[in-house]
Amino acid sequence: MVAMTDVRLRPRFEFVTPVEPNDVLRRLQRVLGGGTGTRQAPGGACTATGRVFASSAVLKIPSDQVHFWSPQLEISVDPHLPEGSVVRGLFGPRPAIWSLFVALYVGIAFAGGMGVIYGYAQWSLGAAGHALWSGPAALAASLLVYLVARHGRQLGMQQMRQLRAALDEALAGDDIPAEGVHHLRPREDSNFRHPV
Repeated sequence: MVAMTDVRLRPRFEFVTPVEPNDVLRRLQRVLGGGTGTRQAPGGACTATGRVFASSAVLKIPSDQVHFWSPQLEISVDPHLPEGSVVRGLFGPRPAIWSLFVALYVGIAFAGGMGVIYGYAQWSLGAAGHALWSGPAALAASLLVYLVARHGRQLGMQQMRQLRAALDEALAGDDIPAEGVHHLRPREDSNFRHPV
């Protein structure tokens, strides 16, 4: 799905389908259970929830299956000339988790920057500039946060596949030839291909 060498914390994909944008969104709404916003597996278990908007959709993991690292899939659908749609997907953590990591990075950068400024002031006044070590410490802390986030992405990988399956189900149909869905660019993750 996502290669281990992929440094992005939010994997993305993009492909073209012969289905018109409004039809893609209607199919997503149908797969999500019409007005209920849930996708039911053949056994009756809920495999995806979400909302469909004017030109986009958000697919989420059902609340009874959510863990700290559960992803969501943001989908945008744009017209593709002469016909069809460009479907772009972006996997990412839930907004609260994403905000937590942004806050951690901002806090680390602020503390590191202020420490370096204070250390430089100490050093320029002839005192020992021990606070200058806050710069490398901030870099190490940022690397640690990044590695934790990468590990979390790996823990949510199965649920990424679950969300992608809901999208694939929406785009599957008798009116789409097997070669009808193709990739635009090599932006798609090397181990995560559209199965159609």
